[in-house]
Amino acid sequence: MLPKYGFPVDVVGLNVVQTGSTAENEIDLTRDLSLAIVDYAPGHSVVAAKKLWTSKGINIPRDRAAFTFAWAKCECGAFRRGLEHVAVTCSVCESAAVSARGTFLVPVHGFVEAVDTKKGPGDDRPPRSARVIREFGSFKGDLPDFEHVPGLRRDSRMRTSRQGRITIINTGPAGRGYRLCRFCGASEPAPAFAAAASSSKTKGSGGASAAQAHPHVRTGRPCKGTMSPIQFGHEYLTDTLELDLPLPTALAPSLRAASGDSAVALETPFQSALQALLLACPTLGIEQSDLNGTLSWSTRQGVPTLIIHDSVPGGAGHVFRIAARLRELIESAVIRVRECTCGLDSSCYGCLRDYRNQFDHERLTRADALWLLEYALETPLGSHSDSRLLDLAEPSARPLLAELLDEDVSDPEIGYEVHDADGRYVGQVEAAWPMKRVCLVVDVDTGRDDALLRSEWRIARLADGEALRRWLTDPDPPDGSVTP
Repeated sequence: MLPKYGFPVDVVGLNVVQTGSTAENEIDLTRDLSLAIVDYAPGHSVVAAKKLWTSKGINIPRDRAAFTFAWAKCECGAFRRGLEHVAVTCSVCESAAVSARGTFLVPVHGFVEAVDTKKGPGDDRPPRSARVIREFGSFKGDLPDFEHVPGLRRDSRMRTSRQGRITIINTGPAGRGYRLCRFCGASEPAPAFAAAASSSKTKGSGGASAAQAHPHVRTGRPCKGTMSPIQFGHEYLTDTLELDLPLPTALAPSLRAASGDSAVALETPFQSALQALLLACPTLGIEQSDLNGTLSWSTRQGVPTLIIHDSVPGGAGHVFRIAARLRELIESAVIRVRECTCGLDSSCYGCLRDYRNQFDHERLTRADALWLLEYALETPLGSHSDSRLLDLAEPSARPLLAELLDEDVSDPEIGYEVHDADGRYVGQVEAAWPMKRVCLVVDVDTGRDDALLRSEWRIARLADGEALRRWLTDPDPPDGSVTP
């Protein structure tokens, strides 16, 4: 048996034999299927032999059918798919509600370029407008057991397998899908108005069926076949690592509050942590392009796990090297993200961003990645906690807080929320030491300050660092005071 990574079989081409072009014998337009569903998607163009070749559809042999899968994304985040049909209810939360659904075809017979446009390639790369989603389906066969990760908290765990099923779906421009004639293979991006008319509840439907006239993809003559909604996808088994990280309790309420009751509110911080790990893999001697990743919501309801997998079908063993040095990878990711100079509530190409995660750039933040990855470590990494606290604080408060941290006072809680005796929110302070009932404020808020004083808190302002030092080191009980 030959290893699949050494002898790839998931390769398809853009067929130009029928075009009559004189350049057809000079080019080899083949791609791995996971790339071809984007590069050769209907409407997309590629440059070869100094010409621009545009895909007009897929090859549909009369004697060989292509696999079609239905898929759905539950509101809890869990992904499910099935051949032709998908289960009505989610296996994780047992709900029938979905946030997205669709049907994808695996174009195993390749794509077709119907007409040589005779256009030159131009100065810019041909545009790509497809939106691609990557999902982890399940492990084939028996589920591997979770095991503890040395050097991480006890509630951190991982498992690995050579049989992780990865599903990649091109949902079309803006997620609208495509239209496909199953008689001749002609295909085109679904127009915006058709996608909107087909469904107001779910994404990715690709527009309603339409028996409109269109050119036959090979002959150019009118074809009376039906154009129906479709997406293009690919599935393969590969070496996969699933990492289950504990969620810091201090972070969970703010994240869930940000998106109401949706469990998928946790997607943003876990996605930031995943990208930090993937971009740190070169420190282990693994090329970034050899790996990819996604989130899975099927293991622990309401909390995602991180999926890291080899990029090639069949696997090349990279994730097993990561599993053996996972603590080292997390430390490298923390250092890389911490040393970046972009804003803590944002990201850049020096920490979390790259071309492959371009659609997630705006929601990836250093703060989320650091909070999750640092918390997972069994012992803190060096003395980085002080700088993290300073990054979270208002710039005007950082000099005073830095002096206090250098003097070995206990770490404050940054952005502490104040509640009255009935539990009602009354405001926020810059930094707080709840055990000592001492806080630092950088603004004036009479209602908040009155509530703090009634609860016997001591309030310090930026101008009185000495009073703050005294209160933090004073063993006497608070007296409900405020600096001038």
